[in-house]
Amino acid sequence: MQFWARIEAVAARDSEGQPISRATVSDVSERVRTEAIRRQAEEALQARTRELALLNDAGRAFITSLEMDQVLATVLDQVDRIIGITACAIWLLDPKSGDLVCREAVSPRADIVRGWRLAPGQGLAGWVGGSTWGKPERPGHPG
Repeated sequence: MQFWARIEAVAARDSEGQPISRATVSDVSERVRTEAIRRQAEEALQARTRELALLNDAGRAFITSLEMDQVLATVLDQVDRIIGITACAIWLLDPKSGDLVCREAVSPRADIVRGWRLAPGQGLAGWVGGSTWGKPERPGHPG
C-alpha cells in the first residue's frame, strides 16, 4: 500500500542526558489529493476568468465603437486569445448582391482573404450559408 506521509522527528535528551528521539508518521494522502483538486479547480477558474475578461473586452468594443471593422477586429483578437486560433474569418451578408463578404480575418494571409466575396453555395462558407442567406430566422420554422 502506498500513501503520502509526513514525518516529524524530535531529538532530545532524557533525564539522564542520553539522546532520545521521537518520530511521528502521519498519513497525508487525503490532504495531498485535496490540494491537487483545489489547484486544478483554481487553474480552471483562472482560465475561465481570463476568458470572461476577454469576452467583456469584446463586448465593450461593440458598445463603444461605431466602426464595424474595429469591432470585428477586436472580436477576432479576443477569440484568438481565448482559444488560440490559427485562422478565422467573419463573413457578412451583402444585402445588395446576396454575397457573403469577408470583412475581417486572422491568419498568416489575412490580407488576401479580407474582401473576398462568395456567392450562395460557393465554397464552405457559401455552402454553410446556403439558401437561408438574407432570410430572417424564426425559431421553430425552417428557413
